Amino acid sequence: MRIIFRNLKNGQCEYVANTAFDPKKIAVKLMDATSAQNYLNNKDINHNIKNEGNNFEINKSFIKTKLTDLNSVLTQARAIPLNNPDGTLSFRIEEVEPGGIFSTLGINNGDVITRINGQPISSYNDVMGMMNQLSNLNAVNITVLRNGTETPMNYNFVDQ
Repeated sequence: MRIIFRNLKNGQCEYVANTAFDPKKIAVKLMDATSAQNYLNNKDINHNIKNEGNNFEINKSFIKTKLTDLNSVLTQARAIPLNNPDGTLSFRIEEVEPGGIFSTLGINNGDVITRINGQPISSYNDVMGMMNQLSNLNAVNITVLRNGTETPMNYNFVDQ
């Protein structure tokens, strides 16, 4: 038996193996692979967000629904503002909730958001303006500094 998980610090898949597993002694019910995949496919987030690498396709109605309860979304990660020497802002992301919207969107603990749509972040108003306009946009691109490398994250909003 192995438990496979994604390390949110480095984005790598890792596992813990139990070589002395005895299914008769286990207290939880396990799903077979087909049932588990069906369960994941029916989950709200996985159904409405598809990704390939750092490119994400998000159902517009899903994002609009999520934005109606913005407080809930904002509790799924913490953004720590960083003042850059050039007067711009960056935000270090911490406490990303596993399985939440941010982790599903490829945001990891320790990522530093440096740009929105290719532009440096000049003020909190840049971020809040983007959040307020999110449901009306077709795409948003952010740049994150991850392990010393700038990584573009592309989010496209589509009708499904």
